[in-house]
Amino acid sequence: MMRNQMLLLLLLASSQVMAQRGMVFIKKHGHKVATYEEGSPIIFRTTDGSLVKGNISYIHLDTLIVNNMAWPAASISAVFRPAAEDDAKNGELFLYTTAGVALATTGMTLAKWASFKTALITASVLGYGQYLIHVLPHLKRKKYPIGKKFRLQLIDLHF
Repeated sequence: MMRNQMLLLLLLASSQVMAQRGMVFIKKHGHKVATYEEGSPIIFRTTDGSLVKGNISYIHLDTLIVNNMAWPAASISAVFRPAAEDDAKNGELFLYTTAGVALATTGMTLAKWASFKTALITASVLGYGQYLIHVLPHLKRKKYPIGKKFRLQLIDLHF
């Protein structure tokens, strides 16, 4: 009985260890600015000028495996932040915000709550203020040149 419980405990503990994933950190002066895990998309340029785009398959010691090809960390010269999805969402959000500002301005003016100018200013501050709060954090650096300021650190958590 005790043997079965120990075996079960060992199996459960080992399943948690196998769930660990490797990580890639981009650090600026020792502080993390970007994190990529196995399975996440990455775009980087190598020292020979090649542009590599794909999902991280595996991280082993100082080697990054993307698209079934091994890339040593020393051969990576720049990492790009995939921002195409953010840009498309931000454009759609801007259109919805503009429609909301127009609707709020029209409603305040027709209800005679404020003059057109005051209603437009109020609706613009409320609408575009929220838009800026949403968009400004996404205007981060789009490229991390590895070298002087930025450093690439690979963490292999496979045992």
